[in-house]
Amino acid sequence: MKVRQLIAKLQKADPDLEVILSSDMEGNSFDFVNEVVGIKNITYYHREKDELGGNLPIELYDESEEEIPEGVRRCIVLFP
Repeated sequence: MKVRQLIAKLQKADPDLEVILSSDMEGNSFDFVNEVVGIKNITYYHREKDELGGNLPIELYDESEEEIPEGVRRCIVLFP
């Protein structure tokens, strides 16, 4: 999802509602959003494919990292 898509959805919501994140698609746990990273700090993500073409876990990097792999993309990270 891109930021513009998220903004479009959030503009339809009551701005005084709490924001809660699920830990996974099954809703095994929930928590309030406590931090947003990537707006002031530059945050990057990188995801590689495994040998069968499936997605490996996302790895995050910020501008203070000594080694940032090629092909990273900027992102915003929401932390519960």
